[in-house]
Amino acid sequence: MSETKNIKHLVSDFCVGLGIDIGCGGDPVAPDVLRFDLKTPYTQENNYPAQFILKEKPILYYINNNSLDYIYSSHLIEDFFYEELKVIIADWFRALKVSGKLILCAPDQKEYIRHNEEVLGINRFDHRVNQAHKEQDFSIDTFINNVLSHISIQYNTILSIPSIKPYSWILILEKL
Repeated sequence: MSETKNIKHLVSDFCVGLGIDIGCGGDPVAPDVLRFDLKTPYTQENNYPAQFILKEKPILYYINNNSLDYIYSSHLIEDFFYEELKVIIADWFRALKVSGKLILCAPDQKEYIRHNEEVLGINRFDHRVNQAHKEQDFSIDTFINNVLSHISIQYNTILSIPSIKPYSWILILEKL
């Protein structure tokens, strides 16, 4: 089951209007969302290929300022270092309208490793563990402290869930 399927019931009310799903992996958050992913995504859950192809960093050069109602991204931001995320998240906020929603779901890295070791019986160095995760302390708190607190964007936190089984978190921010 995809990460989006696990949380769709929690975030779907915020996915209204013109929105994009960055790193959709074939399982879009909403039927009418614009789907962005790599040319060859590392996962393909359903038969919904990306409509727009991303380069190595999800910078939205081709999206106008203040033009989107929401941006959704699940299990993508952990694949970047905190310094890279400052640029990426600032760019995503640039593309959102005032009152637009940034909807993020990502793994808590320590819980992800624990899940792999205890539930799946594989250690962090096993090739089946996602080696693309960049920051070994990645969590909702470290994302807030190392990324959001360093960018000059005004926002309200609409929803913050630090733990969703088996190892994820959700953060929904509204651009002011």
